[in-house]
Amino acid sequence: MTPIELKNEICELLDLKKAADISVLDVGNLTVIADYFVIAGGTSTTNVKALAEFVEDKLKEKGVEPLRKDGLKDARWVVYDYGSVLMHILLDDMRFMYCLEKLWSDGKNMEKYVGEATKQAFVAPESIKAQKATTQKDKAVSPKKTVKTSDLSAAKKIATRARTPKDPK
Repeated sequence: MTPIELKNEICELLDLKKAADISVLDVGNLTVIADYFVIAGGTSTTNVKALAEFVEDKLKEKGVEPLRKDGLKDARWVVYDYGSVLMHILLDDMRFMYCLEKLWSDGKNMEKYVGEATKQAFVAPESIKAQKATTQKDKAVSPKKTVKTSDLSAAKKIATRARTPKDPK
């Protein structure tokens, strides 16, 4: 598998499992470590570990195994070395702290990956307009309810009492 095919396959697999904010850095001209970094986010340590293991299992089925892997135990930042492609899966706080995209980007070598699963998550603009039109028609037909200010202040008092810890006396 060529580096480009491997990078694309990793991105597709991560997208399939709904990894957050997938970025690809072409670092071939910046380092001899790899040609590409694929960087993705996970929502929890369990999610990070599941993403990494999913990609590893699917690539093993295609005969591609990592040369090295690190970080699975803590699963805050997992790195898989596939030779020409390094896959990084990080928790959001780790990603924010280390800023790999900023560190390795020269301004021309970074791209955001938007795969089919991501595209399906977004609603087309036409359907949003149709939804707004339907909502506006519903508002025109349904009578408006008026709420007295005294009712609102009473509701606030009740909510405040519910949040305030009771006196242990």
